[in-house]
Amino acid sequence: MNIFTDAFSLVMFLFLPLCPSLSIRIITIRIHTLSIKYA
Repeated sequence: MNIFTDAFSLVMFLFLPLCPSLSIRIITIRIHTLSIKYA
């Protein structure tokens, strides 16, 4: 699971300058999933 999260963050880092709107949407979705998981 740790390897998957690292790869996901790496892909996000690569796609951040290309399409910021998509990365922002992914970040918000990930924050929502994390808050749901910890809640």
